[in-house]
Parts: sequence; C-alpha cells; structure tokens
Amino acid sequence: GNARKNPRAQTREWTWTDGQILSLLDSLQQGYRIGTLLLWEQHHREPSTERFGGLEVASPTGWAGTALVVDGQQRMGAIHAAAMSGRFWFDLQAGCFLVGEAGLWMLPAELAMTSTAKAIDWIDLHAAEHGLDRDMVFDCVAHAAGVLDHADVSAIVLPSDWTAARVAEQYRLMNSTGTPLTAAELERATGTEE
Repeated sequence: GNARKNPRAQTREWTWTDGQILSLLDSLQQGYRIGTLLLWEQHHREPSTERFGGLEVASPTGWAGTALVVDGQQRMGAIHAAAMSGRFWFDLQAGCFLVGEAGLWMLPAELAMTSTAKAIDWIDLHAAEHGLDRDMVFDCVAHAAGVLDHADVSAIVLPSDWTAARVAEQYRLMNSTGTPLTAAELERATGTEE
C-alpha cells in the first residue's frame, strides 16, 4: 500500500518458521490460549508497513482505533502470513492446517480462518476444476469454514496517555517469570499423583 513506514518504529525481525506457524494455528484451532496481546492506543501515529514471512502488512489508514502492538506482533504476523502467503492450506480430509501446494482437498488457509463469501466462489471454481460434486465440496468447506471461530485470543489495551516508560514497565511485569510449577506439584494439585 501507500502507507509510510514510521521511522521511529523499531520492530523485531521476523523469526517464525512454518512449523511454528502451524503450531500456532493448531493451538488456535484447539481453542488453546496463545498468550495475551499487549496493545498501546496511539491515535496520533502515522500508518506503518511491517514485513512478516515475506509479506508486507500495512496498518489501516483512517482507522480511529489505531494501536501499537507492544507484545504479540510475531503471533499476529504469523496468522496473517498463514492467511495471505498462499503456502498454507487446510486439509479438508485430515482437518488440519499444513504447508504445501494446492490440491484436491486443500482449502486456502484464509478461507478456513474466516467465514466469507469468497469461500462460495472458491467452492464453485474448485468443484468445476476437479470434477467434484459441488454439494460435497460445499459440505466439507462449511464444516471447515471458521475453524478458528472458537480461538481464544485476549488483549490488554493500554491508554494513549501512558508514557513509554510506563508501557515498558507493564510489558516487563507481564513477561517476567513467576515461580514455575513442578510436575509433582501439578499432580498433587490435580489429585493425579501416584
């Protein structure tokens, strides 16, 4: 897009592998929490463009709810990369996401992640291209569409009047290590000790 890069923004380099993205999608599909996003309201910032997995993602222009992603940018970028890269698919027969090529029972990941009218167009083209029964393809896609609808993603939105130092301190508090729970303590707590 025509969005300008914010020269002050120092974003982390893209570090995720396809395997990590698939693990994240699997966690979302299973309804597992993937951590809390930490956002900071920043209505005065210029739109920016970031790169995730070779894709450019422009922040929306003219959107009143602009926020800076303080923690969670890699997770959000991974989801976007899976949806938009053309390398990620949802296997309609196995019921899982994978990386690969288009195939007979491969639904583009984007269509599995959202329930959109684009899926109807894909169903019609795919059924005709492969000589499949349209209703059968429709049923498979309907079952898969919105597979992430029950994903559990939470966010904390920090107010725009917070200083950068206060935001940094909140980030530190959220990401500091507590006292880990041992396997024996977990077994005692759940009554599963032997």
